[in-house]
Amino acid sequence: KKFMNKALDILTARNVFTGILAIAAILLAFLAPKAAVNVDEQLHYPHAKKVINWYFTKGEDTSCLNTPVTNLKYYGQSVDNLTALFNRVFKIENEFVVRHYTGALFFWLLLFFGGRIGYQLSGNYWIAALTVVSIIIMPRLFGQAFCNLKDIPFATGYAAGISMIIRFVKEFPKPRWSTSILLGLSIAFTCSVRIGGLILFAYLGLAIIALLILK
Repeated sequence: KKFMNKALDILTARNVFTGILAIAAILLAFLAPKAAVNVDEQLHYPHAKKVINWYFTKGEDTSCLNTPVTNLKYYGQSVDNLTALFNRVFKIENEFVVRHYTGALFFWLLLFFGGRIGYQLSGNYWIAALTVVSIIIMPRLFGQAFCNLKDIPFATGYAAGISMIIRFVKEFPKPRWSTSILLGLSIAFTCSVRIGGLILFAYLGLAIIALLILK
């Protein structure tokens, strides 16, 4: 009976939520170096290297702006650029492994913020844990966790933005400075990956208007 009580004390909803995130982190770290290089990476990463070289040459190398077929110069690619910068500064030989670990990190952050939204809307960590599991078992998402440094980070920023909007609205009309700053950063990051992140401003405005009407 004592053992059962201890087990029940350990298996609280919050601990299960934390445990699932921990297991996911271990799984992602294990799988990241085993991930294959996909076609998109072979297109986007070379361009990211050219962008970084534009900075290092103080604008003399303009090859990153010459993309008549792919139009990559119009793409947001902050995470691609970050990995290219990291690999160049630290002279990493296996460049795609760094990209795959970066993708794994952003996928884990997507799990975290997805779980946070589940908890914020329900007040229940069981819902948060279920949300995390639901994201993990989505083939389309998990299949792109390591190689897609545009859609996965965008989804992460989007989820972070939604989470911060919920927090902002709950603290309204006197949100904390930390909440406002984190909300701004989440929207800025999302836009740096894809300009569709601007829709978070619309969601923020809608949430405030709805709150004013309801109150």
